[in-house]
Amino acid sequence: MLRVNLSSGETLTLDLFDDDQAEAARDIIRLRSGEIRGLTLARNGTQHAMPMPRGFRRLRFMVRAVRLPDGTPSFERLDCYADDVLLQLTVYAESPVVRFDTVKTGRLIYSPLENGHAGSRS
Repeated sequence: MLRVNLSSGETLTLDLFDDDQAEAARDIIRLRSGEIRGLTLARNGTQHAMPMPRGFRRLRFMVRAVRLPDGTPSFERLDCYADDVLLQLTVYAESPVVRFDTVKTGRLIYSPLENGHAGSRS
């Protein structure tokens, strides 16, 4: 379950394993990325917050939910591209494991996240 906290004070809650709500989540992140003040994934009664980077020129966000081949939910992931750094928060569906990764990606030359594919904010 994704929660998006906006600068207006709104908190939006969307289920990434529901196709319609997942599409709505991607649209919100793309269209309202400049208003995002917090992103969390909720699983089994626990909120897992994505740290919001400061001091970067550009932030781009991406959200997704992945299912196993049999349709069972596997994990939900938040990606935050902050200039040349990727922050990933992964919350597994049937496990108490949460993973946070920080990766230096190098200079971005082309991004499939641009041009309406995912959120970006300057």
